[in-house]
Amino acid sequence: NFNVFEINEALFAFDQSLIGA
Repeated sequence: NFNVFEINEALFAFDQSLIGA
């Protein structure tokens, strides 16, 4: 049972880290 919003938030944080790199 996974939470789509929780995954989306994780992907968003990962994308932000790539932009900041």
